[in-house]
Amino acid sequence: MKKPIISVKNLCLSFDDTLILNNLEYSFYSSNIYTILGINGSGKTSFLKCIVGMLKYNSGNIKLYQGNTISFVPDSSYLYEYLTGLEYLYFVGKLNDMNNNEVIERSESLLKELYLHSSRNKLIKNYSNGMKQKLSLASSMLTQPNIICIDEPLTGTDYANNKVIKNFLKNYSKQNLVILTTHFLDLTYELSTEVLILKDKKIAEKLVPDSISFEQFK
Repeated sequence: MKKPIISVKNLCLSFDDTLILNNLEYSFYSSNIYTILGINGSGKTSFLKCIVGMLKYNSGNIKLYQGNTISFVPDSSYLYEYLTGLEYLYFVGKLNDMNNNEVIERSESLLKELYLHSSRNKLIKNYSNGMKQKLSLASSMLTQPNIICIDEPLTGTDYANNKVIKNFLKNYSKQNLVILTTHFLDLTYELSTEVLILKDKKIAEKLVPDSISFEQFK
């Protein structure tokens, strides 16, 4: 029987006196793209941040099984805009203790895969929003994690960059795990293997993409 690589049990999270997540439970398996949908304020981003360890939850347990590594891509890019794209990736790689050859080789590969290679020596401040989003994704993939959590991966991107990001995630998920949030139903239809509806502070429904309707968001 296939084992999960992330197991969430009885997760509770609150800010001050406001309950955000209540006894949330779910297991995530490799080679899947899980899309978390819900209205604004439903706790989608908070859930991702709990999974990657950016938020301390009140009670419950999130187990990341041994040997698995995880990265997070926020919905807004936090980039050093006075660096070039290649310089930024080198900087991130060195922060993660990658050696020179490894970080350069990995950076070049990701820049090509995400169609940023021709702009690798341009300052990030001159990148479009879509290019910045792809660079943020590349920086999170430098260490070759086998789990990636992405908050709104298509924020501020145009059609061409949307397509590149979708193809990248589709290829990555063949042997790895993707957990994302989005407001774009086309992304949900095209990529997801499972869709989780976050409602009433927990996962209320598990759906296949083609069964989604707007009723789930009421």
